[in-house]
Amino acid sequence: MVVVKNGALIGGDNFVTEGFDSWNKKDRLDDHVGGPNSAHKQAWRRCQDLMKQDQHIDVVINKHSELMKREYRTRLTASVVCLRFLLRQELAFCGHDESNDSKNQGNFLELLKFLAMHIEEINAAVGHNAPSNLKVTSTDVQHDIINAFAIETINGIIRD
Repeated sequence: MVVVKNGALIGGDNFVTEGFDSWNKKDRLDDHVGGPNSAHKQAWRRCQDLMKQDQHIDVVINKHSELMKREYRTRLTASVVCLRFLLRQELAFCGHDESNDSKNQGNFLELLKFLAMHIEEINAAVGHNAPSNLKVTSTDVQHDIINAFAIETINGIIRD
């Protein structure tokens, strides 16, 4: 972008093609730097942001991934607690209709909802707040957790 100010061309390719030889004239340098929202000042602010350690992309990604790990751990722990309770009480896990519009989705999902209603940390991580592929509520996940319980129980019996 080329701007004409006081009969002189400012910006554009003048610096590259013709050079800048007015370094000793303060007003010309101010024209080069521009106001607070000029491209030069914005580039300077972006450079300063990059120099800050907490602005680096790897730091931002690590913060994001730590939050995701914590939420996943919360979802998994809540599922394990629900399954452990249902196993101890010898109750069924699945309901007849586990769809989202069902009034009774089965013991496991209803117990998980109950925990979410009463514990804010679980509420922030499960249900509609969880990514669709990481809800940790499918029957396959339930069976995997139950199998892990069974293996630990068998190993405990063998050790005794």
